[in-house]
Amino acid sequence: MLMKRLILASVLFFLAVEIVLAAPVLAFTPFGTRLLHDLVPPPSPSPTPILTVRGTPPAMSSQAAYLLDAETGHVLVDVQGERRLPMASTTKIMTAIADAVAGTTSKFVQTMNLFARRLHLIQTHYINPDGLTYLTPQGKPDPNQYTTTADLAHLARSAMANPFFAQLVELQHYVLPASAVHHAYTWDSINTLLSTYPGASGIKTGFTVEAGYCLVFAATNGGHHLLGALLHEPDANQRFADARALLDWGFALPLEPPAS
Repeated sequence: MLMKRLILASVLFFLAVEIVLAAPVLAFTPFGTRLLHDLVPPPSPSPTPILTVRGTPPAMSSQAAYLLDAETGHVLVDVQGERRLPMASTTKIMTAIADAVAGTTSKFVQTMNLFARRLHLIQTHYINPDGLTYLTPQGKPDPNQYTTTADLAHLARSAMANPFFAQLVELQHYVLPASAVHHAYTWDSINTLLSTYPGASGIKTGFTVEAGYCLVFAATNGGHHLLGALLHEPDANQRFADARALLDWGFALPLEPPAS
């Protein structure tokens, strides 16, 4: 019995030695490659680099400014981004989203506010679908039509996910032929960013005395999509200059792995 145990122990010892010696060679055989592939977990994929804020963004003339990476939602610039301000015709981004709803103006506005809640735009409220200044019974501008540049940027990001909307806001010129019920109409966009900034793709201008000059804008460069908003600019042309400066700054940011 003792002899059998010694023989068995010797066999197991030499078998273990053979396995140890053969393992490096086995790893280079097809069978060994498959075996190691099954035993060794694959390495974790490296996180995709994103545009990363470094330094200070350019100074703006607007009372509020916001810029985000439209692909990731990563915020690149936030200057008074949560400040409530009048929005002028940038209202019509939401008007376009809610345009499938028929009914009275009040019902339509209710739907706009419902969409705002669904999109988590908690600093946005509408009292009309056009963005014009409505007066209170006391003759003062109604303060209940407001938004923030942060909300506007996130709203525009949702709207630009609709291919028809994205195609529409990129148009610089459009002609509607005459029909039996209307004359011919011609529209020319006053968003000069579309014709002066490479890769610009929209989105909406606006102006009232109370809101100042407003702009929601977007552009693509090197596979990156940036989107931003400016509210209460003092000058019509300055909003485009500020948008160009923000876009140039954003596209020049380094690509780095996201912070863990």
